[in-house]
Amino acid sequence: MSALRRPEDWDISPQSIASFLGTSGWTLQNADEAKEIWGLSENGSPRARLLLPLDPTYIDYDIRFQEAVERLCRVFDWDVEELTANVLSARTDVVLIRTDQAMQDESIPLVQARDVISGAVDMMEAAARASLEPRAQYVGQRPNAVRDFVDGDVRMGHTQRGSFVVTVLTRLAEDDVIHTDEFGDAAEAPRSQRGRAWTVPAARAGNGIRQYAQGPSGGPAMVRIPPFQRRVMATLALALSETRDLSLRQTADADLDLAVSRGVSANLCESLLTMTRFEGLRALDVSFRWAPAEAVPPPTVNQVVFDRDVIAGIGAIGRSLRRAPEKVKSTIYGRVTRLERGEDDDDGVVTISGVVGRSTRRTVRIPVRGEQYDLAIVAHRQRQPVTVTGELRKVKNTYTFDGPVVIEYS
Repeated sequence: MSALRRPEDWDISPQSIASFLGTSGWTLQNADEAKEIWGLSENGSPRARLLLPLDPTYIDYDIRFQEAVERLCRVFDWDVEELTANVLSARTDVVLIRTDQAMQDESIPLVQARDVISGAVDMMEAAARASLEPRAQYVGQRPNAVRDFVDGDVRMGHTQRGSFVVTVLTRLAEDDVIHTDEFGDAAEAPRSQRGRAWTVPAARAGNGIRQYAQGPSGGPAMVRIPPFQRRVMATLALALSETRDLSLRQTADADLDLAVSRGVSANLCESLLTMTRFEGLRALDVSFRWAPAEAVPPPTVNQVVFDRDVIAGIGAIGRSLRRAPEKVKSTIYGRVTRLERGEDDDDGVVTISGVVGRSTRRTVRIPVRGEQYDLAIVAHRQRQPVTVTGELRKVKNTYTFDGPVVIEYS
């Protein structure tokens, strides 16, 4: 590594290295806009320190970045390729798709392997489309964001011994950290502008509410949005879990609207049928390993198993979804930044700041009542990301949802 290499020559960045260090026992000791100082201890004694440059406008940025890479290679006794692989794995979500079946010589028919891989691609595409715009079925050309995700962000890793396992790797981009004033809406409006509505006070909803609404230093609230890749993976996990539950319940069509809001589609069902149509298959096991360096917590779904009883009902779900009336819905992924309700009212208004689609920033005001308002209070207090799905429309300068909405923790 004697020749000077720029950061883009490797597939890693200062941000990805910092994420890796934070999950590898290193401690951030000092930081400013230009650099971070990290330290590693062993048995209570300092073992290594690292200067990680952040600002590429400095004239010695490339030199300092190469020094940081070389330093990490020496500390871990890795070459650059090993370091890159480990850094990237810290921000990589993994899906393991395992076929449970009798095998001969630890092998399966080639045509079945083709079906599993083809179904996996279709499954990832269905989840990506549902993350942008939940629908009962998808036809026509893929949106650019979906094409870029399937063609560029998703890769196949090594298979595992003992069974046929497709390893799907999804590399996460960096989080988008934004302030509520970027949406044109403050976390708390002046009381003179609220009328009879009020923002939930600390005395009622917990001390963390007001501090979070205003940000740590009294400024506007910060909203951390996980990257599109993580939102797709979260949609996939929740949609698979919902599909399994629907099949076990032998659901009526009335349950499908909620399922669509959670990412279930006829396309997803067809991908599962493609992967499970081999007669000798006992079950399809889909497991998730969430990237440890992603700051926003992942869904609680870590494994979904489709045995033969579950698989038998998926076709009927797909047919029902194809018959379902077309509804154009949108999903906003973000945080609750404001809560308003009259003192004697059960109805209230929740303000969600986040993104619609892949990266379009929106603030949406949502009329809610009862349990949905209580859910929003808890999400606000715990800084829990939420998804809200419904028919989005713009009234003057304000975005809102028409008709029923689904508000859920993400």
